[in-house]
Amino acid sequence: MGKASVALAIQLRDQSPIIISAYGWYPNPLFGMGAIAIDGGANLVGVEGDLGIILMVRGEDAGRYITYNEVAGGSGTGLSVGADITRYDFTGGNNNIRLAYLEGFRYKAYAGGSAFGLFGMGGAVSWSKPNDMEYRLLGISFTSGAGGSPFLLDAGYNQGEVNYFK
Repeated sequence: MGKASVALAIQLRDQSPIIISAYGWYPNPLFGMGAIAIDGGANLVGVEGDLGIILMVRGEDAGRYITYNEVAGGSGTGLSVGADITRYDFTGGNNNIRLAYLEGFRYKAYAGGSAFGLFGMGGAVSWSKPNDMEYRLLGISFTSGAGGSPFLLDAGYNQGEVNYFK
């Protein structure tokens, strides 16, 4: 854990719930999160592969980060490549979240659309039950990239695993 990652975690943790800009006031989508991940990869009709990094923002692991790969299989309606930003929340309280809770099996539902297959945007919701606890880990993702589908929207569901590079 480096000084820079601790400083970034503190800055993310202490954000305001409202973003004020020249264009107006908006709710901050990262306010209160337990962890944040950024990854990139591809999805082929539900089969997904990603490489990324997770930064813990709260809990006893705040400031720690780790790289990971994610492999999943399921069903979907399109092809895409892109990058995700995911906020993670722990139903047992974000101050109790731990890095170990983000590794392992998870479920994901996603949807998105693209303009002429050149640029696409979408979102996803993922959930898991770490270490057979009574609590859940929830992830909400924003995705941008390129892709296409024979339908208006690319949507799907998959199950997979997050594995840390140790």
